[in-house]
Amino acid sequence: MTPLSAVQSTCANWLKSYFYTYGDSKPNEEGICLSVGMKRDIYDKYVNEKKHGSEKFVSPQQFYSLWNVLFPLVKLRSYCDIPGHCDTCYEIDKNRRSTDDRTVQEKLKVAHILHRGGLFELERNE
Repeated sequence: MTPLSAVQSTCANWLKSYFYTYGDSKPNEEGICLSVGMKRDIYDKYVNEKKHGSEKFVSPQQFYSLWNVLFPLVKLRSYCDIPGHCDTCYEIDKNRRSTDDRTVQEKLKVAHILHRGGLFELERNE
């Protein structure tokens, strides 16, 4: 599905940027996981950014349709208590859920990847 209008194209670019910034790549397969409760939460962020800039935005149905067709491998990760088992995982997850700043999100994503990858999570090596 190719976006038919500039508004849809802008939305598709926004989604791509959002997924890159806030998503985690799956370690053993293709795809991205997002730590959010519902797609509506992401749509609300999209609308708030566009309203702030006085730009037009797509309807929720168009938003979900663009997501499903252009980014079928991006899934929502349901909330779990696993980050509570490791203090570092917990702090990274808590901060990722509490900030909307893209720069902070990018740095937390790097911290998560380094921690998950074994650089800091040394208990996995035992």
